[in-house]
Amino acid sequence: MKKIFLLLLIFFSAICAIAQSVGINNTTPHSSAILDVRSNTKGTLLPRTSTISRLAILNPAKGLILYDSTVSSFYFYNGTAWGQISASGTGWNLTGNSATNPTTNFIGTTDNQPLRFRVNNINAGFIDSALSNTGIGFRALDSITTGFSNTALGYKALTGNAAGSYNTAIGASALRRNTIGNSNAAFGTGALQNNTTGNFNAAVGHISLSANTTGSS
Repeated sequence: MKKIFLLLLIFFSAICAIAQSVGINNTTPHSSAILDVRSNTKGTLLPRTSTISRLAILNPAKGLILYDSTVSSFYFYNGTAWGQISASGTGWNLTGNSATNPTTNFIGTTDNQPLRFRVNNINAGFIDSALSNTGIGFRALDSITTGFSNTALGYKALTGNAAGSYNTAIGASALRRNTIGNSNAAFGTGALQNNTTGNFNAAVGHISLSANTTGSS
């Protein structure tokens, strides 16, 4: 009988302990914390794993945090993908930054991958050093696949171009429907906007040569 009473006492004590805050080196844990750890000389060591092991975790819980020893950084799982917790001072503030050094501080990539910009999660510009393509503007060069050495500046400039190369489009909808045409130059809103396969055309001015579709030179 005494053993049963003792087991029941331990059981109910465990339930009460779970419902309350737990303190380590702390007799008065804060009521808002399930675990309140205090120390002046030691820290808390989270699980450490390699990148391979981290990515191999099955069904990670949302909010899971660990230290990736391969890249020496903390990561958390947001319910969809792993996100890196950047060290203080390595991120850009949305309200501006100060004390920057243009030699070491920049927005861009450190490998040979395109730099992309988006508006409403839609392409709004990119710089691609591999294919020498540059597009600045909402959906500029939006369809590019194998074309190279193209420059587009403006709303939907060269937006339909996929394989055309050596094209320059400056202005909203300039060379908008070009697909495989090469070596065309359009300067002005809607210039050469209906050109699809024409080559070696030059148009300067608002909607200049806008009716041309396949004509060349």
